[in-house]
Amino acid sequence: MTYSIDNKNSLNLIKQINSKWIKLGEIFLIPFINIHTLYVKTLKQKNSNLILLPRGCGKTDFLAEIGRQNPKYVTILADKMFESELIKQNKEFFNNKALIHFDFITAMFGLTQKQRQQLIGFFTSLLSDNRYHRQNQNLLIENVKCICIFGMAKENFDLHREEMFESTFLDRLTMIHKQLTRIEKKEILQFRDISENKKINLKLKYRKKPINIKIDRKQFGEQIIKLAMELDFYDVMSYTRSQDYIINFLKANAYYNDRIIVNENDLLLYQKLHLIHIDNKDISKLHKLQHILKDNPKLTYEGIIKSTGWSRPTVWKYMKKIKELNS
Repeated sequence: MTYSIDNKNSLNLIKQINSKWIKLGEIFLIPFINIHTLYVKTLKQKNSNLILLPRGCGKTDFLAEIGRQNPKYVTILADKMFESELIKQNKEFFNNKALIHFDFITAMFGLTQKQRQQLIGFFTSLLSDNRYHRQNQNLLIENVKCICIFGMAKENFDLHREEMFESTFLDRLTMIHKQLTRIEKKEILQFRDISENKKINLKLKYRKKPINIKIDRKQFGEQIIKLAMELDFYDVMSYTRSQDYIINFLKANAYYNDRIIVNENDLLLYQKLHLIHIDNKDISKLHKLQHILKDNPKLTYEGIIKSTGWSRPTVWKYMKKIKELNS
């Protein structure tokens, strides 16, 4: 009962989102709550997200609606962006804002390798250090706090991840995923006509000065560490950043639900959302390899490659993870 009361606003928002974008209430709640890390006192970095969903799910409509309802607190970024243009913007363009881009892969396409590196470097520095300075030039953005919520088709991300995205960037822009089954896709199609005109409340609980939300690190520390280690294990982000991310989310959720103290129900809500941060493909491949080795523990690397059809680097990656689990 207390879970429903303590998380009344978050659970109501999940219900509202599902009434318009069926099956997506939980994944869309995550970036919405993370925007509120701007409004609470946190560790150095705020929480940003990269929403990875199949094409046509509604992520663009969802992000556009956040921008429409919160024009003073959200900056909608242009489809095509260049570091040379972003650095000329004034401080107010970024400060205390959620920076939203509907499909980040469109920003990357057509850029040279140097331009892509500059753009990635710009956002990485802004999210890491609250500043950006172009070397050897008197161009500087500093003392800004912002978060980024970027959308991208999961298919495009899987295709271009190694080519376009650095690990440090993805450590700052935490990925969230949802795979849709054939049945779920059919349900979405059946639901579209009756959900198209649904109105939902995506107003942010903006405040100019961040509020202090208390958390008992002794009470929740071990559970947070366990969850952070799992995010690190599946290469979502580093173990230190994972710990900060979870703590920030708990504080933001407490604030959104009109509380100034994190309690066990904030952690319970995060636990329900935790696996959305982990790509199902990683879990499936790990389990598949574990079953193969259970049946044939002496199988060689070449045998695993032949059995799975994976590349040598992929086999090496998941063998390493199995060794970590067994150590």
